[in-house]
Formats: sequence, structure tokens, C-alpha cells
Amino acid sequence: MKKFRIETVDNGKGRFFDIQPLGNQRYQIYIEGETIGTIQLDEKTMRAAKVKAAN
Repeated sequence: MKKFRIETVDNGKGRFFDIQPLGNQRYQIYIEGETIGTIQLDEKTMRAAKVKAAN
């Protein structure tokens, strides 16, 4: 998977996050090129995300 971008909206204000896969279900999260954190998804979360994306 390549780098991708998501947008969130809170109280009418949008914010973009760039997400880069690191392997082993780990992803690095950036805002405007600055790293803000790393997450790791488990198998259950990955399956739920794939089902939701298919709908």
C-alpha cells in the first residue's frame, strides 16, 4: 500500500492527515510533513476496515 491521506472534520473545521505504511500493520501519521505518531492495527481491526470499505 502506498502513502494515503484522510480528512477529519471537527466542529466544521477540516484537517488532513497523511498516512504512510511502515509494514507489519504499522502506520506513521503526519500533519503538514511533521510526524505526530505511529499506530499498529491488529487483524480484527483490519478485517472490520475491509468490510466497511466494501460497503
